[in-house]
Amino acid sequence: MRVDEESRSARMHDVVVANGRFFGGGMMICPEAEPDDGLFDVLLIGDLTKRDLMLTLPKTYRGRHLPHPKAEVLRGATVQVDADEPLPVELDGEQPGTTPVRFEIVPRALRLRVP
Repeated sequence: MRVDEESRSARMHDVVVANGRFFGGGMMICPEAEPDDGLFDVLLIGDLTKRDLMLTLPKTYRGRHLPHPKAEVLRGATVQVDADEPLPVELDGEQPGTTPVRFEIVPRALRLRVP
């Protein structure tokens, strides 16, 4: 996987590309993510054991799971993820396809109107 000019290659439990802090039922998976900073926060979750997962998962609801020895956060405007075999990609609960996949921040692509 590649985030801007940095690349990582390893066995991973999950790769989370986030533009906001929360996902999946209120988990604060990327506590430092800001939707308007022009960067993705990419959480690389290493090869976790079941014990690691059981001890760490409850901490995600308060954003207290980081730092973790088997996790790393990278930040960048372009993210590419690939694997030896195609892996499912999930976007906000939907599965539009498989790897390889590329994400790119497009500045000012959305107009929001708030009361």
